Amino acid sequence: VTPRTCGVYSPAGASYTAGPLSVNTDDVPMTIAAISIQGGDLGHSDRILILHLADVKTKGFCATNGNPLIVTKLSDEGSRHALYVRRARASVALMLERPHDYSVYSLDTAGRRASRIMAVVRNGSLTWAMDTAGAGSSGALAYEVVRDAEKKEEKPWWRFW
Repeated sequence: VTPRTCGVYSPAGASYTAGPLSVNTDDVPMTIAAISIQGGDLGHSDRILILHLADVKTKGFCATNGNPLIVTKLSDEGSRHALYVRRARASVALMLERPHDYSVYSLDTAGRRASRIMAVVRNGSLTWAMDTAGAGSSGALAYEVVRDAEKKEEKPWWRFW
């Protein structure tokens, strides 16, 4: 944990807190990290990148102990390479200075916003569900948490001196 980054590795079915990031995981191990994109503390940043990683391979997923894996294929249009990702679900809470001012977007593999994710404020934290299988056929390994421009507090001109 640093003022600008934090992350956790979580075994299956566990809950962890690292700085302003709290996670509750489902039945697979995963790593979740939060990084301030614009610098500054995570709790005050206008843009935050969230990484959500489980098993990721280019080929070779198979069932273990008779349990089939739910795998999502991620690839950009025109890409020759695909990523196969084990399904991993988690509930995430990020402590922010003004959590009502933020929105959450899933990102595609090129880093573009794919869809807006429903997030709620609970106990002073922005909370949402993450799923590597995503919605429909597009999975998500990354999310952007962004302060909404119309809600951003503008500093009066005299505060710049």
